[in-house]
Amino acid sequence: MKPQLSFEVFDEYLKVTLCAEGNPFAHVADINNTIMSVKKLSEENKRTRILVDAFNIPNVRDMQKFYIGALVATIFGNKFKLAMLRKPEHINKFAENMAVNSGANVHVDSSEQKALSWLLA
Repeated sequence: MKPQLSFEVFDEYLKVTLCAEGNPFAHVADINNTIMSVKKLSEENKRTRILVDAFNIPNVRDMQKFYIGALVATIFGNKFKLAMLRKPEHINKFAENMAVNSGANVHVDSSEQKALSWLLA
């Protein structure tokens, strides 16, 4: 099932919530479409700081995390700041490290408070 997106616009950032069951990124196109949708929402709402709540996305394979990190770096670059919320057991910093090492401003955390603190700093 492809991820469903909802969003809220705040004064300083955009919050995008992703929900899905099963493997939401069964195809590379699903990853591309999701990341491009987040970028489009950020541009439409004139926000460069984005909080992505992916708590309700099942864990993905490491190769998918690698691809996600690389694609986030390519699409968002260093002009955007992106924090992602994940369940603690799904965090291994693979996507974050890939994105950061490629020049993006990305942080993955399980605490919304900590993620927002980083995002708004």
